[in-house]
Amino acid sequence: MTELLTLLILNSLFCVGLHAATRWLEYPEHIQELEEHDSKWVTRKLLWPLSYYTRTWPDLIRDPLTECLTCMASIHGGYVFILAYVFIDVSLYVFIPYIIALAGLNTILGSCTKF
Repeated sequence: MTELLTLLILNSLFCVGLHAATRWLEYPEHIQELEEHDSKWVTRKLLWPLSYYTRTWPDLIRDPLTECLTCMASIHGGYVFILAYVFIDVSLYVFIPYIIALAGLNTILGSCTKF
């Protein structure tokens, strides 16, 4: 049980970190000061191409990958739970409650952070 709660917290932090690392913004034309500097480093995060180049994909595919923290629980929670099932020997009966708890925790953490 302790392993499952630790896994839940770490999985949620991974989802929040991935969501934050894939944020990108349009070029800020209205800000004159940033034009003097290399503004692409100011407005984009580390993994911004993942979100930028998938922006034309359907929301059904794009949201669980990087765009929606609550939706990210379905994909990222799924493969982490499968790995936990293989290596930690977690019961499969806990899979659905784990995904629901991860979605809730991601929603709570997402409302606390601003990207």
